[in-house]
Amino acid sequence: MANKNSWRKMILAVQYWHTARLAWENAPREIILNDPICHLLSHSMELALKHFLGKTLSNTQYDGVSRSHSLRTLLSKAIEEGLMIDAAEASCILAMEKAHRAFVFRYGLKDGESQYSSARLDLCFPCTAYLIDRISENPDVLRNGYGHLGTSRFNFPDPPPITTLVDLAFLAQLFSAFDKKA
Repeated sequence: MANKNSWRKMILAVQYWHTARLAWENAPREIILNDPICHLLSHSMELALKHFLGKTLSNTQYDGVSRSHSLRTLLSKAIEEGLMIDAAEASCILAMEKAHRAFVFRYGLKDGESQYSSARLDLCFPCTAYLIDRISENPDVLRNGYGHLGTSRFNFPDPPPITTLVDLAFLAQLFSAFDKKA
């Protein structure tokens, strides 16, 4: 039986995405908001993936992955359960993985750490939006902010067709490529 609360995660995923978008669009250029925006986007990815898994897994199976903060683990399980995603979108998710899982976007680097990999925001915004679209199967979920946004509808391009479908074998290749970068 699917998790009855999974839509709450999608609602939050959309809210995190819009909050990140507003911060990015309205921040003065002299204020660098990369880490807080990456936190919002990576958490949006996590929640969207958990929503998908909540729809596809039994409650017992979902309980096994619902506490994970690993985008890598969640993405792998979602693809195993039938998520159809493009390689570019999967790459954006994996680019966020290390810093997201280590809570770098929330708390900063730990003592002795000097760098971490971070995805490019100009790529992560559309990739996160496309992930939400593909999982929700309804472009209005993102464009209407999952709720009333006055009389206007937020304009954002629909996801492009999938050019390179990621299956578990291809995902393993992506994991290997990202592990070599680390």
